[in-house]
Amino acid sequence: MNIRALILSLLLLSTTVFGQEWKAGFDGWSPDFSGLTEDNHPRLFITDEDMKGIAGVVADNTNPYLTAMHRQMMTVAEKAVASSANVRWDRDEHRNPLQPIRKALSAIVAECYGYRYTSDKRFLKHAEKDLNALCDSAVVWNCPEFLQRGELALTLGIGYDWLHADLKSKTKKHIVDVLMSEAFVPAVKPVRAGYHYSKHNWNSVCIGGLTTAAIAVYEKIDTVGLRVVQDAYRFNPNGMHAYYPDGASYEGPSYWNYGTMYQSILLMALEDNLCIDFGLSQAEGFLKSGLFRTFSVGNLNMFFDYADCREKNIPSTPLWYLAYKTGNYGLLYNEIKTYLSGKGYEGDRSLFMALACAYRMGHFKAEPFSGRVFTARGVAEQAIVRTGWGRKDSYLGIKGGCARANHAHMDAGSFVFETGGVRWACDALKIDYGMNAKYFKPNGKALFDSKQNSWRWHLFGSGITSHNVLIINDRLFDVEACATLQKVYDEESCLGASFDLTTLYGGMVKSAVRTALICDDSYLEVTDRIVTVEEDVKVRWNFVTKATVTLESDGSIILTQSGQKMRLSTDAPESMCMIWSGDPKDYDTPVKDFDKKIKGVTICGFEFSIPRGEVYEIKTTLKPCLNEVQ
Repeated sequence: MNIRALILSLLLLSTTVFGQEWKAGFDGWSPDFSGLTEDNHPRLFITDEDMKGIAGVVADNTNPYLTAMHRQMMTVAEKAVASSANVRWDRDEHRNPLQPIRKALSAIVAECYGYRYTSDKRFLKHAEKDLNALCDSAVVWNCPEFLQRGELALTLGIGYDWLHADLKSKTKKHIVDVLMSEAFVPAVKPVRAGYHYSKHNWNSVCIGGLTTAAIAVYEKIDTVGLRVVQDAYRFNPNGMHAYYPDGASYEGPSYWNYGTMYQSILLMALEDNLCIDFGLSQAEGFLKSGLFRTFSVGNLNMFFDYADCREKNIPSTPLWYLAYKTGNYGLLYNEIKTYLSGKGYEGDRSLFMALACAYRMGHFKAEPFSGRVFTARGVAEQAIVRTGWGRKDSYLGIKGGCARANHAHMDAGSFVFETGGVRWACDALKIDYGMNAKYFKPNGKALFDSKQNSWRWHLFGSGITSHNVLIINDRLFDVEACATLQKVYDEESCLGASFDLTTLYGGMVKSAVRTALICDDSYLEVTDRIVTVEEDVKVRWNFVTKATVTLESDGSIILTQSGQKMRLSTDAPESMCMIWSGDPKDYDTPVKDFDKKIKGVTICGFEFSIPRGEVYEIKTTLKPCLNEVQ
């Protein structure tokens, strides 16, 4: 008995193990599987009819956005066939093959597209070689996490579907056998993997990749394929919690990109092939999340980079799906301006999805947003305000939420601020994931452990030290506490929001409310109202900046950056202006011997004390030094 027959036999025998779970079906939904047949390929994202239409549009240049994406895709395809090493399966420095897998997906999909567009056998030959190499790689399939398997399955599924008519029979069989043994069978076993229940991007990535691949090869694995699709229906709603209730991601906008990329791929595959998405696209917050992603980019093309998100903006192909789905083409204004004019999407592994959506939308015009305020409740409560969308306009992002969320930091109450073409307040310190294997695991610790006693909270990148927060008595925040949005200001003279931070401090204060505002379109004002209990408290008012910092004799701080000067000052009684060390060795923590020194930023601010039983309303401002401009 060959491996595929054995696997199928085991799966059929396991039907009784699934019991009522298997019999539950789709609870009244009626997916249409009739189009998933041997003679109906390609069927994922771009059909042969679509490809003819794309060729016509490119030839006539009637859709410049589509034409730009097409050219970028063909550039990747040409580079892929020109390099014998464009697909490598070695693990990266973190002992994680995700990056090579992602490069493989980009290369293989581009090669498939190139062949379908040109009929040039170079692309077919190279793609087939790469698909077989991927199937044969023990390194990538032996990863314990399903995240890699989800991305691998998508790669094989698209390759199988798009080249179905021209792949050798043994290659197609090879792909199906590997998908069965390494992806589908482990996915549908009675004891579900953790991603089924996760409420973050792993759910969307794993389910999106596996389900799309199952749809691609469905006629070869119909019994198992049905179960994979059923799992998407049953378990993907867990992942949709990440968008609840207003679309903001508690992992940060770059992680929103990752999860929403695969969520969009899943929804398109279901809609196109089963004529139904089980209502998943209507999950609360999902269709609104494009607005979050758009507002999360400041006027200098940098993210509001809370949690593990990094500052640098990246292309966002999911915005093309959301624009297609909602008809809100304004979501694409900055995307088009930033990434379609050059090489922005080259190498993006989901460019095929954006290209398919651009073709379906036809000719359209993306107008810039005029809105000034975005707010979100939930695990990552936040407010983002801006005086405009131009480079010189002012931008302020303020975050609440809690530290127990996936990828979260102790950054509740923190903010980023831009004005005059400069980001003055930043959140530029991030943790190195490589520390997990190198330092955490050997000591019996986990980098992503978010419990109160986790070493994670002592790292500069994820603890309180490197964020623009209020620190009381040098104590860490309570990881179970959440900072909540209290009020939004959308007025002619001020834009911003107030957050209640009280619970973060574990009873050290009776009340702590932070209000951050853009005033008069040009300067930052932060008001902290603190009510103490029956003990004095020491307050550290943190400010992280890339500017050159000078402490003044009057107790203020001068920031100099890009030929401009700003003065940071506070009215806190008997405050001291400070620059704190960026060397972990200067702090008594369990990670001081391996945590990295900060580079490129300075941690400055003020220290002061508040007596017991007092109510202090402390106003801190960052204003231009108009008579000191260099």
